[in-house]
Amino acid sequence: MIRIIIFLLAVGIVALGIAWLADRPGEVTVQWMGLQIETSVMVAAFAVLTTTALLLFLWTVRYAMANRGSIITMPAPNKAPNCRRVILPCASNSSNSFSE
Repeated sequence: MIRIIIFLLAVGIVALGIAWLADRPGEVTVQWMGLQIETSVMVAAFAVLTTTALLLFLWTVRYAMANRGSIITMPAPNKAPNCRRVILPCASNSSNSFSE
């Protein structure tokens, strides 16, 4: 239940941020090496988020290739070495109690 509330709060905060940016239109101007790029704040924010997502994806692919394809590794189960139950016949009793 707490996870749902945290998720809904996060979605609400993101929605408020997007609405706040949409209500305040502005311009972003980038001058670099003699070029001038002008765009709105929403387009610039979308470009930054898209670039970040792409870099995260490429980093994950590189990590998977470096670790031979396993992106998510499962931890080994925490078992003691002598925790197996083995049913063996009793060596001292030569007769089988289930025989007819």
